[in-house]
Amino acid sequence: MDVPELEASLRKLLKGEFSSLSISFNGHAPNYHDAAQASKDGILGLDDDDWVSPEEKDRAIAGNCVWEIQWYPNTPIGFYRVAASSLAACVAAALEAAEEESA
Repeated sequence: MDVPELEASLRKLLKGEFSSLSISFNGHAPNYHDAAQASKDGILGLDDDDWVSPEEKDRAIAGNCVWEIQWYPNTPIGFYRVAASSLAACVAAALEAAEEESA
């Protein structure tokens, strides 16, 4: 997926002027923790259902590669979040979640 295609795909997650979207990689790293330690210490900030799958969680922690997408589709109050070991897995899961919500 090229950048314009990625941008167009991610914009499908947002619905109004008060929408927002954030992508992060290894948000735990500024605390000098790897993903395994951050998970053990509870500072990853992710619930089990935030992960694309248990296997993605295991891969992300083992490889110290935690990608997150968090978006507020309509307002700054309600949000969705997905996490995985790759940006591609996060984008796919986010788009799937948006399709399910609009169905």
